[in-house]
Amino acid sequence: MKIASWYVLIGVLGFTCACNSGSVLGTDDLGSGVDTPDGGIFDDAGAADAGPNVAPCMPGESVLNPFPYSAMFGFPGLRDSVTGAAHVLPPAQPRTGTSRNIVSFGAKPDDGQDDRAAIQSAIDASTSGDEVFIPKGLWNLSSTHPSSSQTGTILQLKLKSGVNLRGEEQASAVLVSNLDCDSNCSNINQFVIHGAGVSKLLLSDFTVTSTWNKTYSTDTNVSNPAVGGPAVAINLAGSGNAQDCFAISVERVTAEKYSRMGFRANGGCHDVAFRSCLAQNSTDVATGGAGYGFVLQGKTHQDPAAGSAPFADQYKNPFLGTPSDNYFNLIEGCRATGPYMRHGALVQYWSHHNAVTNSTFENTQLDSIDLHGDDEYSNEISANVVLDNPGGAGIGMGNSGAGHDKTGANNWVHHNLIRRSLRGISIQFGTAYSVVTNNCILDNTATANGYGVGLGFAARSVVQGNRVEGNTAAKFYGLYLFNDTSTGVSAAYRGSPANNLVDANLIKGNAFGIFAGTFGPQNTITNNQFIGNTMNNSYP
Repeated sequence: MKIASWYVLIGVLGFTCACNSGSVLGTDDLGSGVDTPDGGIFDDAGAADAGPNVAPCMPGESVLNPFPYSAMFGFPGLRDSVTGAAHVLPPAQPRTGTSRNIVSFGAKPDDGQDDRAAIQSAIDASTSGDEVFIPKGLWNLSSTHPSSSQTGTILQLKLKSGVNLRGEEQASAVLVSNLDCDSNCSNINQFVIHGAGVSKLLLSDFTVTSTWNKTYSTDTNVSNPAVGGPAVAINLAGSGNAQDCFAISVERVTAEKYSRMGFRANGGCHDVAFRSCLAQNSTDVATGGAGYGFVLQGKTHQDPAAGSAPFADQYKNPFLGTPSDNYFNLIEGCRATGPYMRHGALVQYWSHHNAVTNSTFENTQLDSIDLHGDDEYSNEISANVVLDNPGGAGIGMGNSGAGHDKTGANNWVHHNLIRRSLRGISIQFGTAYSVVTNNCILDNTATANGYGVGLGFAARSVVQGNRVEGNTAAKFYGLYLFNDTSTGVSAAYRGSPANNLVDANLIKGNAFGIFAGTFGPQNTITNNQFIGNTMNNSYP
């Protein structure tokens, strides 16, 4: 598809620009006077302009119909795919029945003895509407659930539909697991708390930790020889061929000292919300799925277009509407903190119409929010804060790791604040039809060879209304178009950016303004404002 025909498509889809008379900035935005509500992007101080359509987040106004690809792929995020109507998750399950204290079932705090059976007995004795209450103290989980199999799923606490699990206080009601995968953590099906086919319950106000007490690692290439602890702290999933993991809230829960994932909603889960939760201190951050904070995961992808260029039919999901889908899930107000964290939040495989919002990700080793290069599509990443990422992107789309390549279509990344990150937002490895608007990427003054928004082998994506400012580290580019050459993906997912729209971005006070190389003519780069960058301060 050529650029000319792509603009016809954009026009059909209702692409509109809210810029003042088609320009990027109003006169006041150039610092010539007092700001007026002229419809520009930024005022002279770099803050949001007071004009119409001011977006409710950091950089200022939206300059785009945020759903340019809805005609092809539907509406993204927590919305009805066809109508765009908001999808409202069910409220947290209230307690309507009995509160059962685990002490009444024989659990004793702080004595070093196994409390797992007593806690499970309290869960098993409860019926829908009841809660199991965990008082303050250290509660030891030193055995496995009778349903565990050493060659299959290993679990300690098994959840029950309609039965809440509530601690007295997040930091003080502590479940201590003795699960330890030692030097071989290949069995990911090892869970402290597990719910398959459960629904209508609330987990709240406690911590899941482990007895692991060895040495942490920040090496993302070589597995930590001292790795240990459970694979996954809290795991939720559908049961076989049923979408029966739903209406679950996990609130004010901490997960730490695990090897793979802190919180996971797997295939078959929908309407699951992680709110105000904390993931920290993973025991490994190397390859093979180690060191993830929050994970939304569907069925493993089957690529229908290997060997072909990224066009729309490549992104059709054969599992849409089937039990393997992961959709309408939410990560909100959560926090993942490093340095012992590979990715803060990860969305992968056939996972769609989810939202990651208003969360904070600090000092992760690789991409803080990772759309993992497994066809995940129509997700919304918004209003998050990413801080101090020296080794990856604040938000990454596309992955060159084993078995990974492109991110799916129609993901909307907007109004995120990324500070002191090596890279701000990357779009690579065949990823197409992405929408990246109104993000702020600021203040990388130390880590060289980074960029604000990078387009590798990316197609038909929209990068608009973003602010990249104050990134003075050596060889940092505000906008960077480049050729993806990684041998970690097949040749079908290597190449240069084409048919992308890079429009109405503010690139200010960086080491370099833009690098487009020979790729500029393949893309539309227009209406961007370059101010005070040390080099490459204009385009073309």
